[in-house]
Amino acid sequence: MSHFPRVGASTGRVFFRYALLQLPGQVLVFAGVVFAVRRGWLGWGWGAAGIAFWVAKDLALFPWLRSAYEPGDHDPSSALRGRLGRARDALEPEGYVALGGELWRAERATDSPPVASGDPIRVRDIHGLKLIVERVSHENQEEKA
Repeated sequence: MSHFPRVGASTGRVFFRYALLQLPGQVLVFAGVVFAVRRGWLGWGWGAAGIAFWVAKDLALFPWLRSAYEPGDHDPSSALRGRLGRARDALEPEGYVALGGELWRAERATDSPPVASGDPIRVRDIHGLKLIVERVSHENQEEKA
């Protein structure tokens, strides 16, 4: 059994995008090696080794960088939308909420019922570093858990 992930069409497209974005750096290294060899500063063997090292470096880094080149929403704040938490303070209209062990500055949504300290909340939106939250009934919170 192989320990490497399957390479599908999606991975192929991501790798193609990655390779295209690495191409300018590789061309620059190649041009630098040709320049150094023609000036006599470097032998062809060392130049070829340098180019091979540069290409190998790009190939070796691809598994760690692949997610950055995948299409889609890379907005980390989108992962917070819909998450459940608990109000640390009464939100009148602002205060703090606990979300996954972290404290966040939060504002109660204008159409949400009042939020008291300890009430369960759901993140509706994010404005900068402030969460826009709504109170959730205890029944709805248990359904989500």
